[in-house]
Amino acid sequence: HQQERVADCLKLIGIVYKNQGRIDEALVQYQKALEVYLVVSYGQEGADVADCYANIGNAYTLQERHREALVQHQKALEVYQSVFGPEDERVAKCYDVIGISYRRLGRYEEALVQYQKAREVFLGLHGHEHLVIAVGYQNTGNVLSDMGRHEDALEMISKALDIRISILGDDHPILAETYYGIGAQHLYQGKAAQAIEMFTKACEIQLKVQGPDHPRTKEMLFLLSQLGKQ
Repeated sequence: HQQERVADCLKLIGIVYKNQGRIDEALVQYQKALEVYLVVSYGQEGADVADCYANIGNAYTLQERHREALVQHQKALEVYQSVFGPEDERVAKCYDVIGISYRRLGRYEEALVQYQKAREVFLGLHGHEHLVIAVGYQNTGNVLSDMGRHEDALEMISKALDIRISILGDDHPILAETYYGIGAQHLYQGKAAQAIEMFTKACEIQLKVQGPDHPRTKEMLFLLSQLGKQ
């Protein structure tokens, strides 16, 4: 169908603009694609329409327009559930990004609910030993930390660490950030010795994989040096 191919092209142009950081222009293309898909489908919302809602939501998130992003992702979720059923990867990803929107809006309890829903679907699809499960634990830990529940956050981020080590080995950059996050939870609880131990592990990995001149390496080393002076 010619109109559908036009919509596909508009969507791809939007993705190119998004990757170039030209978010306003990406939004224009996504909206045009959405309009064409709705015309082609006579108003019936299928997977292509849901993809447009999700793309628009992602663009709004990049612009820090989280209320608008939330609306679009909720629309995408409804369509994906209708088309693919409740146990689909796209449904789980929607729960995830809805959780992110809620977190950015300070609606932490609602964010936790969405992350839990995402994790349940992902567990059914991939089992426990999968990086997407680690991301879910990390996201949950971040929200719990925002809520001041640092012991609970520590438990979640530690689960993320275990999965990441089992899959990625001991020297992946994400492990540096995970150890750093665990160190932060210890620090929030006044456990300086445990925090220093975790920050040291983070710095060791960061130095090994990114080198001493990387901005993130310098940040980590500076924090560790400041803690050492206390």
